[in-house]
Amino acid sequence: MKIMADLNSVRDRLVALEARVQRTEALLGQPLETPMLAIFQKFQNLEERVEKWGKSMDEIPSFIEGRMVSLAEDISILTGAVDMKLDAVNVEISVLKRATGSVVSGDGGPSSKLRVPDPKSFGGERSAKELENFLWDMETYFQVARVSDAEKRNTGNGAGNFTKGDSKNQETHDEKTPTSANKPRKGCFICGSLDHRMRDCPKRERLNALMADTNKDASESAEAA
Repeated sequence: MKIMADLNSVRDRLVALEARVQRTEALLGQPLETPMLAIFQKFQNLEERVEKWGKSMDEIPSFIEGRMVSLAEDISILTGAVDMKLDAVNVEISVLKRATGSVVSGDGGPSSKLRVPDPKSFGGERSAKELENFLWDMETYFQVARVSDAEKRNTGNGAGNFTKGDSKNQETHDEKTPTSANKPRKGCFICGSLDHRMRDCPKRERLNALMADTNKDASESAEAA
């Protein structure tokens, strides 16, 4: 009899517990069907992701520092290349100025061009030798003074007119002074001496060296361009 009473008491408790569970389900809804193992796995994955993100955040300062160092090196290399290019351009400009006869002096002011004495007009003895000397003087003057072809033509026309006018004046002068007839005009327009022609001038070698240097600079600047 006592055993039956205990069984009835347990049955009543189970019924009461079932009623409580039903009321709890009515309030909270049905329990989730996901197993507890799957929930723990999701928490573990989330923890791993958070740890990985933390490591990435720790690496960001060192990454930025490395990028800044690399950028500074690139800027230094670029600056060096620009400086080298500017130096090359300055050298080319200096060569070009020297070739055109406008070299800048040390104090910053432009130096004057090479002054070449003008050749004397042809008005002396009417001989092939005198004409040859005159033409040689003119050609040398054009080379040293770096006269263009157009200026040569203008100079040639002016020289021809001056030669004609000078010849007329010479003829008039010869009529007045017969003793000066057929007297050749001598002189060197390099040094101004009347004792020799330009071909025999002692300064001719220096002039030829100057012409060679000028032509060399002009050719080098043309090749560089």
